[in-house]
Amino acid sequence: MAGAPRSDRFAPGLRRRAIGAAHDRAAPLGGASTTALPLTLTLRDAPADDLVGVIVPAGSVPWGCLFFLVIGAAVLLAAVSLHGAAVLGGIGLIVLFGVQNHPRRHAGRFLQEAMGHLAARRADQAVAAAREALGRQPDDEGAHWVAALALLATGRPAEALPHLEQARPMVDRYAEYHHILGRTLKLLGRDAEAAGAFARGLEFTAYPSREALRREAGGRISD
Repeated sequence: MAGAPRSDRFAPGLRRRAIGAAHDRAAPLGGASTTALPLTLTLRDAPADDLVGVIVPAGSVPWGCLFFLVIGAAVLLAAVSLHGAAVLGGIGLIVLFGVQNHPRRHAGRFLQEAMGHLAARRADQAVAAAREALGRQPDDEGAHWVAALALLATGRPAEALPHLEQARPMVDRYAEYHHILGRTLKLLGRDAEAAGAFARGLEFTAYPSREALRREAGGRISD
């Protein structure tokens, strides 16, 4: 019996869920045209069932339920020690307040919105949501990747490029990074650099949008 698909954290509120090899599933959101955004994340060297993944919302921790469990424990403890119950209840309130108002939680909500807008081709709304997320988690590499996709979708490669550079430490292990970097550089007239990025992207043989990448490269490179 097959195990559950592998799932890895990607950014606040987002995770990469494995969907198998390229020949098993097409890119579900990115499409195959040379203007579509590849919303997959494809590895070069990995088990077949982990080669291709998609960005999906991360599950949320049921902090409200945990809070009520703490309060319930405090009520039971009150039968033994009112002071202990008060301390436990106070800790629960402090933890709940901190979690509900943590910048990472809000960033995750905005990144989920941004990915939803990208999938629905509402690029301007995606940019706005990604910027809200970065305002709360300015150093998150996954958030910078989402911002770069959104800006590129609105035709702003010059603004997208710095976000790609910020995202690189985490995202350059995926084919999609090299594809999007090549596209961005090509739009900026930096053809030699773009060709190098496209060539690196073609090294990922499982990439669902590999043919689109090859067409964007203009036939000047081969694998």
